[in-house]
Amino acid sequence: MSSPTDSFLSTKRPRVHKTDSGDEIETYESPDLWFDDGNIIIRAVLNDNRAYTAYKIHKSVLILHSNVFRDLFDGPQAAFDVASDQYDGLPVIQLPDSPSEVNHFLKALYFPQ
Repeated sequence: MSSPTDSFLSTKRPRVHKTDSGDEIETYESPDLWFDDGNIIIRAVLNDNRAYTAYKIHKSVLILHSNVFRDLFDGPQAAFDVASDQYDGLPVIQLPDSPSEVNHFLKALYFPQ
């Protein structure tokens, strides 16, 4: 399968799982942004929709810092409640941004300096 292109994931082993259609997908869990008490998974595509980076984070932190996420979660059809994809029993929100961009964004929220 593919290998991660973002250096912050190069030491992580992926979890491999099968989709409903039988395709194998690799998921690399972010080492710095994977919280045991997180209640949502943010996923970014590594390459060709065959490998992802996943971040287990907190819906409340996203809402606190982003109007876009606030609207996404609190809108008439809250994406948080109707997410069709799940990972580790949590709803998944897939972002179109690269894992590197998502990583920088989330680190700015969680670890401001």
